[in-house]
Amino acid sequence: MKMSKLKIEHNLKYLVATILFVVISILSISCSDAKKHKDSYNILLIHSNNEGPVWQDELTQGVKQYFDENNVDVNISVHYMNTDFVINKENIRRMNDLMVSYEQNPPDLIITFNNQATYSLLSSTHYIAYNVPIVFSGTSHYFNYLIDNHSNITGFIAKPDFNKVYKLAKTLLKDSTLMLNVIVDGTPAGLSLLNTFKEQMNPENHSDKMLYYNIYDENIHDIMYWNQYHSKNVFVIMPKWNSFYSNLAHESYAPFFLVNNQGFGDGSLGGYMVPTNKQAQLTAETALEVLKGRSIKSIPIKDMEQVPVFDWRELKKWDLNIKDLPKNTLIAHMPFYEKYKIPLQTGGGIVFVFILVAITQLILLYKEESRQKKDTLHKLLKQGKELELSLKSIPEGVISLDLANCILTINKAAMQFLKLKGDATSYIGANLFTLLDIHLPGNTYYLQEMILSTKGKEKNLSFDKTAYIKSPNVKDFPIKGDIAGIYRDGIAYGTVITFTDISNELIQNELMDIAMNNGSIFTLRIPESHEGINFSPLFFSHYQIYDDGSHLISNDEFIKLLHPDDVELFHDLISSDYYLETKIAFKARINVNNKGYNWFEFRLSSMYDPKASTKKFIFGIVIDIQSYKQTEEELVAARDKAKQSDALKSAFLANMSHEIRTPLNAIVGFSNLLTCDDEYDQEDRLIFIDAINNNCRLLLALISDILDLARIESGSMLFKNIRCDVNELIEQIINTHQVIIPSNLRLIKEVPNETSILMIDCIRLNQVITNLINNAIKFTTKGYIKVGYTKEKEGYLKFFVEDTGRGIAEEDLNNVFNRFYKKNEFTQGAGLGLSICKVIVDRFNGTIQVTSKQGEGTRFEVRIPDQDAASYEMDSIVPNCGKGVKDYSQQMQVTHQPKNGLSTILIAEDEDSNFLLVKTILKNKYQLIRAKNGKEAIDIFRRENIDLILMDNKMPVMSGLDALTIIRKESNTIPIIMLSAYVFDSDIETAKKAGASEYLSKPVDVKLLNETIANFLS
Repeated sequence: MKMSKLKIEHNLKYLVATILFVVISILSISCSDAKKHKDSYNILLIHSNNEGPVWQDELTQGVKQYFDENNVDVNISVHYMNTDFVINKENIRRMNDLMVSYEQNPPDLIITFNNQATYSLLSSTHYIAYNVPIVFSGTSHYFNYLIDNHSNITGFIAKPDFNKVYKLAKTLLKDSTLMLNVIVDGTPAGLSLLNTFKEQMNPENHSDKMLYYNIYDENIHDIMYWNQYHSKNVFVIMPKWNSFYSNLAHESYAPFFLVNNQGFGDGSLGGYMVPTNKQAQLTAETALEVLKGRSIKSIPIKDMEQVPVFDWRELKKWDLNIKDLPKNTLIAHMPFYEKYKIPLQTGGGIVFVFILVAITQLILLYKEESRQKKDTLHKLLKQGKELELSLKSIPEGVISLDLANCILTINKAAMQFLKLKGDATSYIGANLFTLLDIHLPGNTYYLQEMILSTKGKEKNLSFDKTAYIKSPNVKDFPIKGDIAGIYRDGIAYGTVITFTDISNELIQNELMDIAMNNGSIFTLRIPESHEGINFSPLFFSHYQIYDDGSHLISNDEFIKLLHPDDVELFHDLISSDYYLETKIAFKARINVNNKGYNWFEFRLSSMYDPKASTKKFIFGIVIDIQSYKQTEEELVAARDKAKQSDALKSAFLANMSHEIRTPLNAIVGFSNLLTCDDEYDQEDRLIFIDAINNNCRLLLALISDILDLARIESGSMLFKNIRCDVNELIEQIINTHQVIIPSNLRLIKEVPNETSILMIDCIRLNQVITNLINNAIKFTTKGYIKVGYTKEKEGYLKFFVEDTGRGIAEEDLNNVFNRFYKKNEFTQGAGLGLSICKVIVDRFNGTIQVTSKQGEGTRFEVRIPDQDAASYEMDSIVPNCGKGVKDYSQQMQVTHQPKNGLSTILIAEDEDSNFLLVKTILKNKYQLIRAKNGKEAIDIFRRENIDLILMDNKMPVMSGLDALTIIRKESNTIPIIMLSAYVFDSDIETAKKAGASEYLSKPVDVKLLNETIANFLS
């Protein structure tokens, strides 16, 4: 058996070696690297004839191919002279025009092909013809008298040999009766070649009759007549190609022979010439030497070797025998099979014999292999029965195969995984792939590749972790397992596959990954030695803790990381007999990487070490719960704050009830007293009125604070930055409060001598300072209140309000800016003033602070940046709000004569009580007309001569704002004063944009109303 195997292996090696030898012999190729150049050149290539001839295109392509093969970057411009039937003088003029067209961008080199292009270029008087290097090629003679005048030229001459062509023609045609005709054109080159022909073909040396045709002298009729009647008994030699020859050679009954490559491929038979590819190569090679720097003077003009060249197609046309051609003849356009007939026939015979031998060898090998398979199968069946008994108890699926992948054995577990019915013996001999296949994502040939990998190799391979079984009986399921070859005495008999379904295991692992990969859960293990804690590598990388590779933090190191209050718990954990029977969970704080303590939750369990059943070890997970702890603390703080807020709001509502009812009580009470006619004198009534006014102001201030709070909560508080003279602002505030401050207090102003300019909302800044002063007045009974500001080097202005009042307790300082906060519930106010101040200062990008000492006084400081003001000149500062809004607040002239000398005012007001109040104020000074809605106001405005309009906003049918917009479209001059209870900045801004001349708020300020109306009607 072993000898047979060695013989088979020897035959296989011989067969493979023979195949490689033949393939290498037939297909062997060689390649070489071309030297790369980085230069780029412009080349002008000039042909003598018109565009189209095959031989001319071959020359062009040959030049380009040479440069490409040598990796030289060139830009070749091709020009066709088309010199046929054109006199010499005209050709020279054309060449001069061509040179003129290149004056702006002269070429690096000029190449000319054939006589007329070379002659015309050398005859040109243009400076480019004397300065740019010239390489000519294919001229039939040497232009001595022209070349001697140029130092920038070299090239190649192809001298015609008429004798050799004539003898070759006579040898091929083998007909002594044929007469030689010579056809030329009348160009200088053509006539020169005719003279050369006559010199070489001296009639004394030849007995044949020769006729000459000059196509310039002959008319078309004579040429056509010759072609029709005389060309049948002649052969033609063409000294020079002409475009007329192309058709003539194709249609003539006479064979045309050439003394150069001009016209080859256009119907001529052939002759002695320079092959076009050789001519192109020599020309391009010389051109490249010149471009690379070689002096053109050092390159001599050379003759090109001419060889016999014939066209295969014309040889067949004239039924000429190739054997009569000279040995060195080149044949163009020969079919591949004709060209390589002998090598192909020889090679085909060799290949046929080789294939025959190979088939014979394969048949013998197949018979030998079949015999060995039968013997092997018999042995495997015997071994399979022995193996079957041991496989039944294995929990993994096991399938053994022969070399043809047919099942030898399959155990019970495999059948259960695959849900196969019947007895295992019913599947023996079946092809494995009819029952299952093992794939990878994107690779459906994975099992076949694995089987091939184990054949001939005694090794065991494990399946990829992404492998899964595909079976017609069950859904696809992932597996893990192995595959190995079955060998005996070093000979392969088959393959064995083991596998198990890991679907549940993958689900558990995936669930664990989901839990572990959120960046806050890590595994740990405390070994039975209790020398420290083994954390997962992710724990070290996540918290950037140094890890020496053991993933172990010793007990001493871990205790240093623990919060002192949690150390005792850890000591209990690592004791030898602690928590061995139960699962535990506890929380501890760890100082992670010296960044502060984070809360962690440990969840631990313990089990017997399978390697030493008498000992236990602890394992589990640790969870970073810092975010949960923070959230918990924030929720507790939010809950406490909500409780505090609810308490403050409840106190606020109760206080508001008291604060609102107190002034209302005075207003209602004193108003009722005024209705009593006889009980009170005039002095008492004045006291009542003064009390009513004071309580109205208190109630209005309270409502203003509530409105400001509403705007703060809704984010609708608007800020308008305008020019603000700080000294002037402080002066106005002091003057206002000097009137209302109690006589037992002094109001002191402390400002720099030089004022400061801010671009800021002056009204809001005034509100902040005023609130602080009012707050100081409220809690100061004697001493002084000091108001002022200072300039700081850091680019800030620091405003301050300082008093000598009762002061604030230290524990209450953090609460003074909270909303609704009142230390003394009996103190007048809603507890909103300071919180409003803080919000406004925050909007200024500033800060507000308070320092106080009980019994001595309090100081509030407001720091506001002044860098914006520093960039403005005093005279150039203008408000930055109201851009694009037309100003209707200027005085307007009454355009008609008032009735009875009184101006007419239209009052748009739906509420009777409000109208009655305004009417009472104005009736003795103006004629009044009432409209109860915006639509009536528009109609009255259009119908009556109105001098001024007082417009409420909220009215039925049509709002005052809509009526204002419509009236403004009809008149830009009438004063319109909005008188509304809407007092938000956004309401005022909207009205001003719609065209309001002025905006007054309710309750009505009688003095301000009279002054405003008088201002517009004066």
